[in-house]
Amino acid sequence: MIKLFLVLFFTFTANNPAGAANWNQGSSSENGPKMTSTRVHSYGSIKGVDVSTYVASGKIIRDTSLKIWSPNTGTDKICLKSSYNPHKKSGFDKIIYGYQWPNLLGGASKFNSENLKMLNFIVEFQASAKKNDSLKSKADIATKLLKKRLLNAAEEDAFTSLKWDKKIGSSPAFVTAVTVKANAFVIAGLESMDALSEKEFQKIDTWIQKLIKNMAKTKCSNGCDLSPDSMVSVFSANILYGAASKNRELFDLGQKELESYLKNRETSAIGYKVRNDNEVMHHAVIAAEVLQLNGIDAYKFQLKDGSFDDAVSYHAQNVLKLGLAKTKTMGDKRDEARSIMRKQGFGTHLAWIPVYLSRQNQSPAAIDVQKLHAAVRKVDPKSYFGLQVGLHTGCYFGGSIN
Repeated sequence: MIKLFLVLFFTFTANNPAGAANWNQGSSSENGPKMTSTRVHSYGSIKGVDVSTYVASGKIIRDTSLKIWSPNTGTDKICLKSSYNPHKKSGFDKIIYGYQWPNLLGGASKFNSENLKMLNFIVEFQASAKKNDSLKSKADIATKLLKKRLLNAAEEDAFTSLKWDKKIGSSPAFVTAVTVKANAFVIAGLESMDALSEKEFQKIDTWIQKLIKNMAKTKCSNGCDLSPDSMVSVFSANILYGAASKNRELFDLGQKELESYLKNRETSAIGYKVRNDNEVMHHAVIAAEVLQLNGIDAYKFQLKDGSFDDAVSYHAQNVLKLGLAKTKTMGDKRDEARSIMRKQGFGTHLAWIPVYLSRQNQSPAAIDVQKLHAAVRKVDPKSYFGLQVGLHTGCYFGGSIN
C-alpha cells in the first residue's frame, strides 16, 4: 500500500514540464492479474541471473517524474544524418530476425537505424543554443516521419514474431531488446516536440509491450540460457522504456535486476571475456545514464570487488591493452573475430564512451576512458554510433567529448 501511495503521489504532484504530451497525465493498460515471469539464467562463469519477462500487473500509473530525454548542448559536428525520405514509411516485417548485414529493408535493424538518424535532427534542434528556423524546420519534418513510421509499425504489429535462422548468429529476441531501447529514445524525442497525443502514445505503447514480452525468449523449447549481453539488454531496455513511457513498475524492475546482476560480478569480468565485457557495457552504461537522470547513482552500484565505475575503468584498460587485435565473442561463436577499437557497428564498437564521459568525466575512473577515447579517435575518424546502445551517442552526447 505504501509503494502504491508513493507512485500515486509522484504521479499527481510531479511538475509536468512545459510542452509535455498529454499522455503524461496518466493512462493505463487493461486491468488483470500479475503475469510477469522470471527465469534463472547461467552462462559460463556467470551463474543464477534472474531475467524477468514483464507484463503489467494491472493499471499502469504513469509517473511523470521519470526522465530519459536530455541531449547535450553542442552535438557532434559529424553526427549521422539521413534524407527526409527513408526507405520505408510502412510495410515493415512482422517477423524479426537476428542481426545481419546488409540489413533487411523491412527489418527491425534497418527500421531502428533509419529512425535514429532522423532522431538526430530533433537532437540537434533540442541541444542547440540557437534554435533557428532552419533547425526547427528540419526537426519538424523528422518528427512527422518518425511518428508516421512508429504508428504504422504499431498498426502492422511489426517485429512481434520471432524467427531463429541458423545462418544468422544473433538472437531475434536480442534484436527485439535493441528495438525497444531505440524506440524509447524515439518516443522521448517525439514527446520533446509535443508530437504524441494520448491515443497515439497508447497505440505505440501497446505494440512495444508485445515486443517486451519477447526480449528474453530463446530458441530452445526447454529454455536455453541467455548470454550476458542479452541478460543486460533486457534490464537496460526495461529501464529505458520504463523511463520513456513513464512506467515506474517497468523502470523499477530493470533497476532491480541490473543491480542484482552487477553485485554478483567482478570488476574484471562484467561479461565473459573482453569482447563480451564490451557488449555488456553497451547496455549497462546507457542504463546507468538514465538511472542517473532519475536520481539513482548507478555508477556506485557494487560489484564483488568494487563499484560499477571501477568496472568501466578496468574494462577501458583491457581494451587499450587489446588495441587493434581481433577477438571473438563468446555469445555467438560462429561470428568472426573483430577489433573492438572502432566507433560504429552493431555490437563491436566503443559507442558507449560518450555516454560515460558525459556524466563521469571528472571521476578518477574516467582517466582510462579518456585514454581509450583518444586511442580510438586516432584510428577511426567517424562519429560514435552503436545500434545496440539505442541511439546515436556521438550526436546525443557529443557535446561532452568535442
